[in-house]
Amino acid sequence: MISFFENLTTERLKKLDDVLVYFNKKNLDCHIDSYEYETELKEKYPNKKELKLILEKLILDKYLSREYESNTNFKIDTQFSCRITYHGSLFSESGGYESENKRIKRRTIWTNAKIITAALNAITIIVIAIISGILVPYNLNKKDETIKEIDKKIEILSAKVDSLTITIQNLKKHD
Repeated sequence: MISFFENLTTERLKKLDDVLVYFNKKNLDCHIDSYEYETELKEKYPNKKELKLILEKLILDKYLSREYESNTNFKIDTQFSCRITYHGSLFSESGGYESENKRIKRRTIWTNAKIITAALNAITIIVIAIISGILVPYNLNKKDETIKEIDKKIEILSAKVDSLTITIQNLKKHD
């Protein structure tokens, strides 16, 4: 699973978190108008377009809510005020995007480790099955051969015993 965070640099995540922290420090109940947040964030974000893109991302993620300002007359560059949502406040306080990025990376590493472990386990089971499949018949064949050799030796010894028995009987008759 490819996450949104894999495409973002640490610098961009930090910018998202900085803006989110800015709004989190403000009152949860009221919207902050564009003049106020643009003025206060001008030093960090002199490019208004970049700030608007950051705000759009935070709004899309539902960490900020937007309210259009009534004096814009629906121009192309519409001004809007923002307010952090409760969800946004909790997200910011729990570490924000950077923390979420680290959590996703840890989860990805853990998932990959489990996949590798499962694959190694499967390979081990296959190797054991192959070795068992080769050794068991080999051992059975070896046992069969050993039994046949013992049977032959028993037959030879039985023949010798029979031969000695006959010889002893013949000697007893001559005595």
